[in-house]
Amino acid sequence: MKNNSQGQTLVEAVVVIGVVVLLVTGLVSATTASLRSVQSGRIRSQAVSLSQEGLEIARGIRDENWDDFIGLVGQHCLGDNQQMAPSAGSCTPNILTPQGSLTRAVTFDWQDPKMVVTVTVSYIEGEGTRDVTNITYFTRWK
Repeated sequence: MKNNSQGQTLVEAVVVIGVVVLLVTGLVSATTASLRSVQSGRIRSQAVSLSQEGLEIARGIRDENWDDFIGLVGQHCLGDNQQMAPSAGSCTPNILTPQGSLTRAVTFDWQDPKMVVTVTVSYIEGEGTRDVTNITYFTRWK
């Protein structure tokens, strides 16, 4: 009787290669998804930080001069230079970060006796635009 184990070894090798290919494909897919998630978290974290910074800048304006503050009605663009510029409808991307370009808009809405301040930071992620919005109310406290 002949021992014909060479054919079985070839089949085993093909099966092992197939399993290895499936495992590597799964690992690459999981790594890619993880990297996308990390990038998404980074840019969202940056947007949240910029939104909070926008509220702090508005608070500083209020603290400096209430009369100037209540004159800031409507939408303003707030870029890297931290200067408010009246908007003619919408702001263009005005903040460049390593994570991407972001747009920060600050809207002032006077509702006597308080000012409603809304800071919206927009950024492009994947196929769409995402927004982070913070809203607060300011009163004349001094």
